Amino acid sequence: MLIMQVKSSSFSARTGFNPLLSRLCPNYTVNPAYNSPMEKPHEIEPELERKPPRRVVNRDGKWGSVRPWLIFLVPHVWIAVVAPFAWFVIYLNAVAVQPISATVVSHHEHQSRKKPLYSITCSIVSGGVTKQGDCHVNETQYKSLQDGDRITVYALPWLPIFSPRLEKDTEKQLGILAFVSVWCLVWCGCCFSLVYAVLVQPLRSRFLTRHGTPITGTLIDLKTSRGRSNAIYTVTYSYQIKCLEKKTNRTITGTFTHEFKIRNSDYQSALLLKGQQVTVLIDEKNPEKSILYAFSDYRAVN
Repeated sequence: MLIMQVKSSSFSARTGFNPLLSRLCPNYTVNPAYNSPMEKPHEIEPELERKPPRRVVNRDGKWGSVRPWLIFLVPHVWIAVVAPFAWFVIYLNAVAVQPISATVVSHHEHQSRKKPLYSITCSIVSGGVTKQGDCHVNETQYKSLQDGDRITVYALPWLPIFSPRLEKDTEKQLGILAFVSVWCLVWCGCCFSLVYAVLVQPLRSRFLTRHGTPITGTLIDLKTSRGRSNAIYTVTYSYQIKCLEKKTNRTITGTFTHEFKIRNSDYQSALLLKGQQVTVLIDEKNPEKSILYAFSDYRAVN
């Protein structure tokens, strides 16, 4: 076994042939006259020759690289989706409440850290249906009202059990609405920004692997940047395609250069493919959208 390794190493040194690079890049060969690498014409992967839409699979299973983020993203996204509906209900509760007749059913007193809290349970009749809702009151109202008293509460006619109150007090409700508005904007903005950062490349990879047009590009460079916990690898690639120039309305050959984040496990492959021709998937309607198929999260299936 040791003899075979020595022979393989001496053959590589003598001829310039790299077996690992030949497996990663089928178009890699060696010019025997100059003892240097040269390229055959790049061949598009056979599975991409199929007419779109293609059947695709993720390299890492159903959820792929998004799986570690799901535990964090799902509850936060759920809150961000529900928050606008909650804001709308609070808005209606501030400006669209109407007086409704109700009957006091019971009294409740709760002790908080600072002071006691008082509330009464009311039986509210709305649309021929009787429902019960809790109404917060102050100490004076709590002591003056008796069970069975008829009172008027302000509530939404179609949702009377949601925050009924003895006074309309629109200004206080608008203050609550302003706070909820700021909270919704901050929460939803941060949440959807995070979702975009996590999902934009996987979703684009899936779409272009399924519907994209394969062309030949060149892997130009490989960059390494240091994150908080690990290294981040980014490849730079370019490709040329004929496209329509909007200003002159004529067909030109445009050169596009983009960066594409790759996984840590793909670093060695990208290093060996540097300067080589690679397959790029583009969107024909928008040629600027593209991915490197070799490092995409998805693979087309024959």
